[in-house]
Amino acid sequence: MHAGVIPDLVENEAAGPQHLDRECPWFKLMTMFERVHPLEGGAFRRKSWRDRRYGLPLESPFVFYPRYASEIADKARGYWYVYRKARVILKEVLSAPDRWTYSDIAIAPSSEDEFDRLDLYHATAGGEEALAYKRRQDRLRRVRGESSCGPSRRSTSHSPEASTRPTL
Repeated sequence: MHAGVIPDLVENEAAGPQHLDRECPWFKLMTMFERVHPLEGGAFRRKSWRDRRYGLPLESPFVFYPRYASEIADKARGYWYVYRKARVILKEVLSAPDRWTYSDIAIAPSSEDEFDRLDLYHATAGGEEALAYKRRQDRLRRVRGESSCGPSRRSTSHSPEASTRPTL
């Protein structure tokens, strides 16, 4: 999904999309600069010259701290660049005249024949199995009179296929 579509997907109108220029880039920043999952990372890691892996010699603080300051400065520059880019995208999206009417296949409501039309479900045997499982579940829901919007607790918790069903 393109970054320009994300503000259109914001459901919470009280908060508005303005917070997206800070929150969405965070996921990119953590993987790009820290090389960790976004929920495991922080803006700047606290490091000490004494914290070394077992067996490695201690590094001089006169070598360690200038390199550490350089790392922080490089990350700060990178963070600023990504933040500015996110602000430009957000402003562009918020000022677009077709903001409220825009739609594409990723955010459009699904249709009944969507699973038959999309090649994604027919490209592999796993996709075909998942499609067959979904059709079986839809038939069961129709027989039971349940909604096809979401699974009921009865049909998923005690289903004999629950542990082996493929995911869509």
